[in-house]
Amino acid sequence: MKKILILGSSPAGVKAAEEIRQKDKESEIKILPVDGFYPYDRNLFSEYLSKDVQLNELYCRDEKFYKDNKIDVVCDRQITRINFNRGKVFTEEKEQIDYDVLIISDRPSNAYPDIKGKVRNGIFGMQKLKDIEGISESIDDVDTVSVQSNSVFGFNLAIALAKRVKEVYLILGENNYLSSAFNDSVLENIVSQLAGKGIHLVLNEDIIEVLGEKDAKAIKLKSQKVIVSQMVIFDVNADLRILRGSNINFDAGIAVNSDFKTSIEDVYAIDSIANMGDPSFYISSNMNGEVLLEQGKVVASVICNEEIEAVYPLRVESAKYDDFSISFLGNISGSERISQKQRFDEENRIFRKVFLEGSCVVGAVLLNQEKEVDKYLRLIKERDNLMSSDIDYFNQVSDVVSQ
Repeated sequence: MKKILILGSSPAGVKAAEEIRQKDKESEIKILPVDGFYPYDRNLFSEYLSKDVQLNELYCRDEKFYKDNKIDVVCDRQITRINFNRGKVFTEEKEQIDYDVLIISDRPSNAYPDIKGKVRNGIFGMQKLKDIEGISESIDDVDTVSVQSNSVFGFNLAIALAKRVKEVYLILGENNYLSSAFNDSVLENIVSQLAGKGIHLVLNEDIIEVLGEKDAKAIKLKSQKVIVSQMVIFDVNADLRILRGSNINFDAGIAVNSDFKTSIEDVYAIDSIANMGDPSFYISSNMNGEVLLEQGKVVASVICNEEIEAVYPLRVESAKYDDFSISFLGNISGSERISQKQRFDEENRIFRKVFLEGSCVVGAVLLNQEKEVDKYLRLIKERDNLMSSDIDYFNQVSDVVSQ
């Protein structure tokens, strides 16, 4: 009988526990969340903040599931140290939790940017339910919120806050995903569209200081511009100091192979804390549920000494606010093998860019083209050629770009 310990609140960890229990009825399975809540789905945070879902809908499973499957969830412990050599996790309560197999599925804590004022009241991360609850409890008392993020997840969070009739500044640093996907004329159009909805898009900037005494009152940007803001939300990195001094390989994330094995035997890492080192594999700060469930299946099979052929879904990231929508589908990274075709219809505020490997569609970026999403997903999945109607669409005007 093994002792299997899962650190974190990720749906991938819950799926791993479920799959292991189906194959192994005897081993002890324990989940140790990192912020005091039962495991939850981060991808629902924006809907929770916009009041489209309730708190109980964020949880991966209800308490009965864990009880029926003999999975012990311990929510009231804070991790202080991991001894990988001895197979022990230590908590603030001076408790030692033994394990034979360890699955790390979440960041132990947030690593905020090293800037002045980062400890003021009103500053939150966006990856943990504890932070989202803090935002939810405080949001009615603020007028302006600044969100610094270089992810579609952060974009959706900004939209959720704007729906709460808050003025929102969405700050994206250099080499951000919007500047990579769109040229200047399209970006200007996007900035205009969002401004009309209460979201001020600030590109190629970073927050260098949070101003105020005890509470956040404003932010200062790299350009020295000051923006009044009573709440500041960062898309923080993982604080991995707990791993220092160990033999586990890590940098921004924990290094893993395709089976999510780390450099230490019987220690695995999944979800966004894992770093596979393969740019073709879709690991981002927030992955859709299907990706996380597949990761859980893979890890469970490896632990139970079974082989599985992992099948990961296409990258699909999108944001929508009323008549504004943006979608990133499939492989949209540049390479010598990938060519692009794009067209911007400024009058109708729509943009379409496709990525081709040879004549096969492998990715797409769509602005205000929701009706085209399903079609392009099908073309990407089937590695099909552009339809004749698409070719005609791109060839109608002279601003089509092929690279």
